[in-house]
Amino acid sequence: MTGLENILLQIENDAKTKAGKLMHKAECDAQRCIDEAILAAEEISNDYNAAAQKAVEEIKARAKIADEVKLSRAKLLKKQEIIKTAIDDAKKAIKLQSAEDYFEFLESLLKKYALKESGKILLPAEDIKEMTTVFAEAVKARNLEVSPSASLARHGFILVYGNIEINCTVDAVFDAASEEISDMLNKFLFVCEGGI
Repeated sequence: MTGLENILLQIENDAKTKAGKLMHKAECDAQRCIDEAILAAEEISNDYNAAAQKAVEEIKARAKIADEVKLSRAKLLKKQEIIKTAIDDAKKAIKLQSAEDYFEFLESLLKKYALKESGKILLPAEDIKEMTTVFAEAVKARNLEVSPSASLARHGFILVYGNIEINCTVDAVFDAASEEISDMLNKFLFVCEGGI
């Protein structure tokens, strides 16, 4: 081998060595890039998983709140239904009383609503026929003139003082006191008994 061939061989070997080193460095750099990409992908995946988990928890919390609101509404509607039934049953009980108890109830309304001046008491014709002496005396004691009312159904009366009319029918009395009665029934039925 000549000197030129040796030089060329040396250059070729040096080039192969450098190429090998460059290839090794490139492979290492490529592996490092791949490892970094894998780590970055894992971080992104973890972030997405954490965000998805948070979204799931928020959806669950909102669903729980919505369910609690629905349950509260259902309880409220049931309470209102129970209170309405209790009021309706009380009205029916008053309307189905014996004549003596019925007129005793009317007398309690008379004591509560009659003014201290003379006027009229409008009663259904049926009530005028069945009026107890105790009730008749209570009417007389309040300077009220008994007048029949064809338009007035049984179960109460109307007091008339000039232009002022005081409706004392069972339905009107209950309607006027409905909020107070509802509050009282609510406390009695639900607060005292621990609620539904």
